[in-house]
Amino acid sequence: MKKQLHFATTFGRSNPFKNLLLTIFTMSASMPRAILEVFSRSGFGRRYFSFGWCIIYALILALVPMAKESIPFLKAEGRTGWGFMFHYLSWYAFLLAFLYKSYGHYQALKLPPSIFDFSKYSYSTGILDKRFITLKWNGKYLDLRFIETIVEPAFFLVIGLGLMILGQALGILLFTCSIFYSANRFLDYEQGDEMVLDMIDKIIVAEEYSNVFVNDLGADKTRGFSIPARRLASQELRQKVADMMFSDYQEDEPVFVS
Repeated sequence: MKKQLHFATTFGRSNPFKNLLLTIFTMSASMPRAILEVFSRSGFGRRYFSFGWCIIYALILALVPMAKESIPFLKAEGRTGWGFMFHYLSWYAFLLAFLYKSYGHYQALKLPPSIFDFSKYSYSTGILDKRFITLKWNGKYLDLRFIETIVEPAFFLVIGLGLMILGQALGILLFTCSIFYSANRFLDYEQGDEMVLDMIDKIIVAEEYSNVFVNDLGADKTRGFSIPARRLASQELRQKVADMMFSDYQEDEPVFVS
C-alpha cells in the first residue's frame, strides 16, 4: 500500500467570525450575480448555471413591488394604477428579459446526458462579452481582473444610476446588484490568489525541507521557511525522514508483538 506524506504547518490567524461573514456574503451574492451575468456572459458550465434558480429569483423579484406597496410606511402616496405601472414597468420588463436570456443559456446547456467529452469545465463562470474584453485605455487592453471586478459591474451600475434618476425602481436593483457583483468578483480573485500561494508554499517546502531539517539553515536562507520540530542527532536519520516526507514508500504489514 502506497501512501503520500505531506508536511505542512500553518500558524495563520483563524477568524471564525470573518469566515462566517464571508460565507453569508457568498450566499447572499448568488442572486445579484445571477441577475447580471446572464446579460454579460455566455457559455456557462453545466454545474454552475441553474435555470431553476433563475426562475425562483424572477418570482421573488416579481413579488417585491407588490409586497413593498402593501406595507403602509413603504407605500408611496398616489402610486396606484398608472402610477404603479409607470414606476415598475421597467422592473417587470427587465424580469422578462432576464428569463428570456436565462432560457437561452439553459438551451445552450441541453446536451445528451451521456456526453462527457472533457469539452468544458462544468463550473465555468462563463465567457465575458467580447465588447468588455476588447476595451482599451491609453492604447492598451485592460487587465481581465480589472474588467471583471470594476468595468463589468460598473456597466450595470451606470445604467442603474440612470434609471434611478428617471424614477425607475429597477435602477435601485441594478445599482445594488452591481455592488454585490463587484465585491463577489474581488472575493473570487482573492480566493484564487490564496490557492496560488498555497501551491507556491508547497513547492518552497519541498525544495527547502532538507536545507532546514537536515542542514539546519536559518529562515533567512530558506525563503522564510522553518520547521518547528526537534532535530534528530544523526544526519543520516534526518535525511531519511526528509526523503520520506515527499516520496511514496511501501507500507509494510503491521507487526504485532505479544
